Parts: sequence; C-alpha cells; structure tokens
Amino acid sequence: MKNSDIINLYFNGEGTDNKKIENYIKENNIINVILTGRFSDNDIQRLYYNSTIVNILISCSDLNSKTLLTNRLYQAVIFGKPILANIGTYQASIVKEYNLGLVIETFDNLENIILKYIKNIDINKYNSGRNIFINNVITDNMEFNFRLFSFVK
Repeated sequence: MKNSDIINLYFNGEGTDNKKIENYIKENNIINVILTGRFSDNDIQRLYYNSTIVNILISCSDLNSKTLLTNRLYQAVIFGKPILANIGTYQASIVKEYNLGLVIETFDNLENIILKYIKNIDINKYNSGRNIFINNVITDNMEFNFRLFSFVK
C-alpha cells in the first residue's frame, strides 16, 4: 500500500516503532504514510471521525499480544469505525464474532482487500454487532464491579 493513490495511512500517537517507521518512510520515499505524533485526549474524537477504518494490527509474537484487547478496539467501536485486525489474535475473534470490521489473513493485495471491504460493508450488520458488543462490555463491567465489591466487603 505504500505510495497508494487511494489510501493514506495515519499513525497517531507515539509508539516504540515510530522511529523505525519514520526511517522506513524516508528511506523508501513513501508519501502516503503520515506519523502525527503524540496527541491529547481532546484530539481522540477528531482522529476517529477523520478515519475510515481503524488499524488494530498487533504482533502475534507472544501470548500477551495474542490475548489482549487494545483501547483502539473499544474506541473504534464507540466512534463507529470499522476495524482492521490480524488473524491469530483474540481481537480478531472479537472483530469476526461481532462483525466489527475486517480480519486480515494475508498482507498480499491488502489495498484491494480493504477497498473491497469498504465498498461492500453491510452497515446494518456492522451496527447490530457494534451494539451487541457495547451491551456485552457494559454487562461484563457491571458483573466485574459487582463481584469485586462483593469480594472486598
């Protein structure tokens, strides 16, 4: 997808790989990848509203990476943005179960896979899954709080 005429990739925030990405962009003269750097909580809504799809791709190198749920997953759902997740992660199973976006099995031809998904998204199915997911998260949090407060009494 580098130097795509159709897709721009924005990396918002500061991560451990920002310097590597910045160097890769410069070394390969990539024009469609933008690192925005650190942002404040006040910027979150704007960043999500300006996105078409949210990347929650993570390494599958260890158990923690395979089982975590990122803040981006919850934020994308809250702001109504489809998600891009990689197969082999718990996040991908959530995305698939609730129809929250696209699970990537291969990075070959990724631009066309994403464009096809965006063109053919069933917004009613997405919103239904999104609402079910949100309700399940709320229910799980209420159950957790109930059990925690029962335990500490």
